[in-house]
Amino acid sequence: MNIKIALSKAESILKNSSVSTPALDAGVILCFVLGCEYVYILTHQEHELSLDEESKYFSLINLRAAGDPIQYLTGNKEFMSLNFKVNPSVLIPRPETEVLVEIILDYLKCNMHEKKLHILDMGTGSGCIAVSLAYYLKNCSVIASDISALALGVAYINAVKNKVEKKINFVQSNLFENLGNMRFDVIVSNPPYVPTEEISKLQNEIKKHEPLIALDGGEDGLKYYRRIIEEAPNHIARNGLLGFEVGFDQSSRVACLMEQRGFEEVKAFKDLSGIYRVVIGKYRI
Repeated sequence: MNIKIALSKAESILKNSSVSTPALDAGVILCFVLGCEYVYILTHQEHELSLDEESKYFSLINLRAAGDPIQYLTGNKEFMSLNFKVNPSVLIPRPETEVLVEIILDYLKCNMHEKKLHILDMGTGSGCIAVSLAYYLKNCSVIASDISALALGVAYINAVKNKVEKKINFVQSNLFENLGNMRFDVIVSNPPYVPTEEISKLQNEIKKHEPLIALDGGEDGLKYYRRIIEEAPNHIARNGLLGFEVGFDQSSRVACLMEQRGFEEVKAFKDLSGIYRVVIGKYRI
C-alpha cells in the first residue's frame, strides 16, 4: 500500500468515526509512523509502506477513531514553539495555557528583568509552563511541583528535551506541602478547575483519556484556587506575582479571592477567543 492509498483509507475511517479533522489526523499519524515531515507525505504519494509500517499505522488510526487523543498516540505536542512529550499521565498542553505563559513573560520582562527570578510552577503536569519559562527567561530558577510522580517524570523528560533541566528542580508535593519556607518571585499555576458535576459533560477524548486528578476542581471548580491563594502569601516574595489560568467563567471569582487575600493590581486577560483565561496579581505586604 502506498502513501496515497493509506491516507485515503485512514481518512475514510476517521471521517466515519466523526473525527473532526480526519485528513489532518491521518497525515500527522502517518508522519509519526514514518518519522518524516508532513511535506514528505505530500510529495511522495507513491512511496510504498512496509508491512510493519502499514500495520502500525492502521493500529493507531483505529485507536484515533475510537477516541484516543492524537497527542497521546504520537506522544508529542507543540507548545510555545517547543516540543513536549505527553502521555496519559499528564494533561495535553492547550493554547489557552500559552496565553498564561505569554502574559507572565511579558510582565516579567517589563517589571523584573534585572534580577534572578525564582519561580514556582504548581501542578506542573507535562512541565509545559515551567520548561517554557526556563527556556525564554535567561536568568531564572524554577521549582516544578506536582502531586503525581508520573507527571514529574514526564516534566523532567521535557526539561531535558528542551535543554533546561539545569534550571529546574522537580518536587513531588501536594500544593505547598513539601516546599518548606521557600519564597518565590512568581507563583504560576494551571490547577484543576472543572466543576465535578461538569466532568461527565466533557468530550470523550478528555474525560476518558486525560487524568481526572488534573481536571476535577471540586464542587464549583475553585477548590484549588482557594487553597493556593490562601497559602501563597507564605511563599511569595514582596512584590511577587501570582498568576493563574482559569475556567471560562471563573476570572471574576478568582480575582475576588485574590483581592480578599491582599493581592493588588489584579487583572484578567482574554485568550484568542475573547474569553478571560488568565488572572494575575501582585503581593506587596
